[in-house]
Amino acid sequence: MDEKNSLLAAVLALFLPERCRACHGPSLAPLCPDCLATVTYCGAGDKGNPPCRSLCLYQQPVSGLIHRLKYGADRAVLPALAEIVSRCGPDLNDDCDLIIPVPLHISRLRQRGLNQSLLLARLFFPKRLPAVRCDLLIRHRPTRPQTGLSGGARRRNLSGAFSLTAASGIIVGKRLLLVDDVRTTGSTLAECGRVLIAHGAARVSYLTMASADW
Repeated sequence: MDEKNSLLAAVLALFLPERCRACHGPSLAPLCPDCLATVTYCGAGDKGNPPCRSLCLYQQPVSGLIHRLKYGADRAVLPALAEIVSRCGPDLNDDCDLIIPVPLHISRLRQRGLNQSLLLARLFFPKRLPAVRCDLLIRHRPTRPQTGLSGGARRRNLSGAFSLTAASGIIVGKRLLLVDDVRTTGSTLAECGRVLIAHGAARVSYLTMASADW
């Protein structure tokens, strides 16, 4: 870097002390305007099977931020994801009684150190934290990673993997919102929803941060 560019970088660092969580350049916010402009939002409609609202497409910078959170336990990306969520309006889907993150098996949770779906649920609904419940639905059987599996293989992989805890009686007659990080085929959401409906939930809606397709 020549002297002129070094001076410019020093000035930017002085007046823009924040770093963009995606490109790591100087920024006034957790996500710089250039990176924020590349986010493709999906709109307010529900799509897929089961019908699910996804906030944006699973492409850069969103895919990179989610990957760092999910596989690197990098909580530093949460402010950037919050910036993206803030552009979706004040009410994502508040017509529910309880908000349930898709659970990880205990072995996967220990390996990763966090459940990204739980953190996203809290990020989506910061004013409704008591309604975010991670003590009702459990993944009692470890499953293969879904990446690379076909739709049918995903469904077989997840069959019988989820169950409810003793505290789950509170879901009877309730409107539930299931939260996950990425919707690919919808197999995980569908299996979780099937279990919740079978145990008395009045309705299950679905919300993810990103979708692998339109």
